[in-house]
Amino acid sequence: MAPGARLLTVLLVLAVGPGAFAMPPGSGDAGHAMELCQRAETEPYDARVETLTRGLALAEAAVGANERDGLGQFALFCNLARRIRQGGLRLGSPFEVMRAFRALDRAVALAPTDPDVMTAKGALLIELPPFLGGDAEEGVTWLRRALAIAPDHAPARAYLRDDADVRRASR
Repeated sequence: MAPGARLLTVLLVLAVGPGAFAMPPGSGDAGHAMELCQRAETEPYDARVETLTRGLALAEAAVGANERDGLGQFALFCNLARRIRQGGLRLGSPFEVMRAFRALDRAVALAPTDPDVMTAKGALLIELPPFLGGDAEEGVTWLRRALAIAPDHAPARAYLRDDADVRRASR
């Protein structure tokens, strides 16, 4: 899989397991936005963009009401990233991608020990090229921190395994 496609896929798999791990604390709107982001993965293709747009609006409302809503920031990241993946890359996509990354950075600042947030941050650092802020070693460190907090966190574990496979194959 191409690095860009892998990045978007990994970013979006991180929050799929409803209830598997605690999400960062946040408002009811943020929780509903996160549920919509998760639900979009199981909906028919045609309904996904509408669901993600509703989730994005709720996440924006949550963050607008309280910029320190960690779940709202993570839901904003999730809905934006999935909508980018769903719609493909367009002219405005780089701006949406950067907006998603900023939301993730805010979620990290607000919930620095949340394993889902840590895994998303680690995946980004591994996948991004250095000129866009990528740092594979730091990314692995974030993934290992997530596993230290939640040893059964499947996305972090799978991503470390996939990254090791990719690194071995490229040698």
